[in-house]
Amino acid sequence: RPVRRRLQYQVWHGLHLLLYVALGLAFVHQLQETTTFTSSAFATAYWWILWLFAFGALLTGRLVVPLWRNAYHRFSVAAVVSESHDVVSVYVTGRHLDKLPARAGQFCIWRFPGHNHWWLANPFSLSAAPDGRGLRLTAKAVGSASAGLRNLPV
Repeated sequence: RPVRRRLQYQVWHGLHLLLYVALGLAFVHQLQETTTFTSSAFATAYWWILWLFAFGALLTGRLVVPLWRNAYHRFSVAAVVSESHDVVSVYVTGRHLDKLPARAGQFCIWRFPGHNHWWLANPFSLSAAPDGRGLRLTAKAVGSASAGLRNLPV
């Protein structure tokens, strides 16, 4: 934790993305090291199942679920309100928000199309209990992504 607090979120996130590269390299290495991967039919099945589970979990958590939630709920920015000189609240609306499993204080990974950092996903906490009609997240301008929330297109 002390190291994490000193790193910018983008650096911390980039290090985690490098773990995906390491996972892929480990898989290729294991395929080339045939004695480990194919020493018996059981070992081969065991390792394939483990790798399929790992890649399936990765694809589901990083791609399928976010795309499905975005398509199902159709999130959109309804308003951006300056709470103070360095704090901004973003109000998000969408469909079926009553079915979204979220609570006040819970952090979610957000990516805002049209934002100057749209390619970056950043964690922001919900600052109000979801009411089924909208969500509110409030952020202090501590980095370039949170500072840029003030300029989100509505």
